[in-house]
Amino acid sequence: MTFRAKPPRRRITSGHDDDARRQRIVTVGFVAVSVAAVLMLGGTVAYGFYKDHFAPVARVGSTNITRDQWLARVKVDNYELSLFEGRVREEEARGDLSRDTAASYFSSITQRRAQIPSTAIEELVDDALQAQLAPSLGVSVGASDIDAAITKSATTPEQRHILVIAVDPLLVDKTPAPGESAAPTATPTATPTASPTASPAPTSSALPTEIPSPTVAPTPAPTMATAAQIAKARARAHAALARLQAGVSFGDVATQYSTDVSGTRGGDLGFITIESAPDAALGTALFALPPQGTTDVIEGKDHIMWIGRVTEIRPVAADAHFLEGLDQNGIDRTAYRTAVAAGVLRDKMTGALVAQDTAGPVDQVHAFHIQVQVGSSDPNSTEAEAHVLHILYSPNKDAAKADSVPADDPAWAKAEDEAKKAAETLRSLTDLAFRRQQFETTAGTASDDTTSGQ
Repeated sequence: MTFRAKPPRRRITSGHDDDARRQRIVTVGFVAVSVAAVLMLGGTVAYGFYKDHFAPVARVGSTNITRDQWLARVKVDNYELSLFEGRVREEEARGDLSRDTAASYFSSITQRRAQIPSTAIEELVDDALQAQLAPSLGVSVGASDIDAAITKSATTPEQRHILVIAVDPLLVDKTPAPGESAAPTATPTATPTASPTASPAPTSSALPTEIPSPTVAPTPAPTMATAAQIAKARARAHAALARLQAGVSFGDVATQYSTDVSGTRGGDLGFITIESAPDAALGTALFALPPQGTTDVIEGKDHIMWIGRVTEIRPVAADAHFLEGLDQNGIDRTAYRTAVAAGVLRDKMTGALVAQDTAGPVDQVHAFHIQVQVGSSDPNSTEAEAHVLHILYSPNKDAAKADSVPADDPAWAKAEDEAKKAAETLRSLTDLAFRRQQFETTAGTASDDTTSGQ
């Protein structure tokens, strides 16, 4: 018997099955493409978020400075600059700052605000470097340090309106007082006492926290007065004190006896804080007096003799809503505390470095030095040159017609008074870069030489 294998049956498919299979493939492909698109979009968003918030804008060693940190510091710096601007406006409204002086500060504030995005990066780089170096100096900053600094920022220190008589031993022979005669021979050259003030912030990128008074000068530079000059200065100061005790007005005595530029204003230094006093010993004595109190003769730094009087006192004023101001202006408190901590650390490191470098005997010399560089355009030239800036004040604001103005015309005195006030304001700025900036700003707005003024 023969058996035959049955041929396999061929499955018969319909067109409907083929369509269903194709539909499934298309659906799976669409889902895959959609998932890929979502992943790509998510990756793009994630990268954008990372770039906008966490991507480093600077790197110091292994420390990254992120974009978020930078933007937060920009907001903090803008806020602090706005606080300073508000203080300038208050000082101007009270009459403690002239309109021209306030205008020069506002111009500087505008320039600084434009520079904040770049200076904020520099600050953060400096902060990172400080944080890396601080342990080697044994320096650290705690929460209590930060709280104390914030409290200080929120507090306006006590201010006192001060009148002074200053007698510099190096100037007594050049400016004889009543009953004295000028020295017949020249005395050693003296560095004139600049008008005392509170110094602005600091600047580099540091922001000022106190408005400099245009009437106060820094502590006089070291002098080399002789014993005879010191004795003469002391005698003049005691003579001035005797006149005050006899009832002569302080302004009249200051005008006759003081060698300081403030003497032409009756000794008026305006409002100062104890830190901005022209001499530390004088400041301590002045801030221990009641209103209308007068010091004895105080021998200060470099044997300068001082007499001071307090005419008005503004007490310490604390801003109870200081931190609320941060919130109202969108300032992150953590970012603000970080900025404050960096400033505190900087101060502590400076103190540690000074203590380290001045420990034990330190060799010092008293030197005077003037350098004038020969013009670089001609290397063979032997004629010295100097780069000079100037501000011109002319009678009636017209330099071209100054020659035709009579010598006794009041316009000359007015121009001279404006020039002296501008000079006092500029001398009061101890930050040289800031002084140069203010000089240029004043020249552009006030100089009657319109060519160089621009």
